[in-house]
Amino acid sequence: MQQHFATDREIDKLTVPDIEEVEDPSRYDCYQTLDLTAVDSLKQSLTREAKNILDQKQMDRNAPFDDIKPY
Repeated sequence: MQQHFATDREIDKLTVPDIEEVEDPSRYDCYQTLDLTAVDSLKQSLTREAKNILDQKQMDRNAPFDDIKPY
């Protein structure tokens, strides 16, 4: 992720995993195994999400009235 995007607070939030220990592993038997294919899919998803965030920020900066100062 850091190779593709400049460090940004919102992007940093995407790349920090929230890991919790599982108490009942049998509840997750139907989940996909976390193998190299799944990791690659996660990377693609996070990259797309980060790109969307940065694209939205750029669109907001280019808004017609973005230079109006608050009181």
